[in-house]
Amino acid sequence: MRDSSSMAPLTLQDQVKQRLHAAIADGSYRPGDKLPSETELIGAFGVSRVTVRAALAALVDEGVLIKRQGKGTFVRQQEVYHESVFANGSFTDTCLNMNAKPSTRIVCAAKESVGEDLFERLNVTDFSHEVVRIDRLRLVDDVPGILEIDYLPDTFDFLLDMDLNDVSLLKVIREERGAVAASFTDSFFITNATDEQAELLDCEPGDALLLVEEVVADSADNPIYINHQIINPDNYIYSVQSSK
Repeated sequence: MRDSSSMAPLTLQDQVKQRLHAAIADGSYRPGDKLPSETELIGAFGVSRVTVRAALAALVDEGVLIKRQGKGTFVRQQEVYHESVFANGSFTDTCLNMNAKPSTRIVCAAKESVGEDLFERLNVTDFSHEVVRIDRLRLVDDVPGILEIDYLPDTFDFLLDMDLNDVSLLKVIREERGAVAASFTDSFFITNATDEQAELLDCEPGDALLLVEEVVADSADNPIYINHQIINPDNYIYSVQSSK
C-alpha cells in the first residue's frame, strides 16, 4: 500500500471541487439547485476566481453541474427523459409514460415565408411560399428539453387563433380538419445552438443539439406538417428501439 505521506497534496482547485461534490452528495445542493455566485464561492472557500472557475469547469465536464447562460451554474438534473419513436409523435404520451409532467409554452405562432424546398415538401399548391409556423417550448417536470418548430400549409391558419398551450397539435388537426396522422418519418442531424435557442433550452450558444426533422403524413402519404425538434440532450434523449 502506498504511504499516504508520499501522496502529492491536493491543489486548491481539487479541494474546492471535492467540497462542492460533497455538498451535492449530502443534499446541501440538490438536483436543479443554483450554486452560489463565483464571488460568493470565492468568499466561502478563500481562494481566487481562477481556482473557483477551474473547479466549476471540471464539475461541468464531469456532468455534475450545468452552466446556463445568464443564469448561473446549477446541479444537473439526474434524470434524463427518453422519447421513443413508438410514442407516435405524442410528446404528452411520452411524458405520461415516464410518470413525468408535460407542459408547453408557445414561443410564437404566425404566417411565415419559407424557402421553395420546404414549401414544395408540404405539397402546397399556391405560390405565396407562406406557411403557418408554430414554435413551442416543451418542458418535462418544468425542465426545458425540446424546442419544436411546426410548419403547416396556410390552410391550417385557424390554429393561429387557438390556445395551443398544453394541447396536442395532432388531436386539434384531426378534430378540426379530419386529417389523421398515419406515418412519422424522422431524419436526424446535429446543429449548434443559436443565442435564442440557448436561452430557451438552458444551454450555451454553440452547444451541440440534436435536430430531428419529422414529416407527419396521412394514410395517402400526403404531408400534414413538418416538425423540427431541437433537443437539448442534457435533458431529453430521443430513443430508437428495435427488436428481432
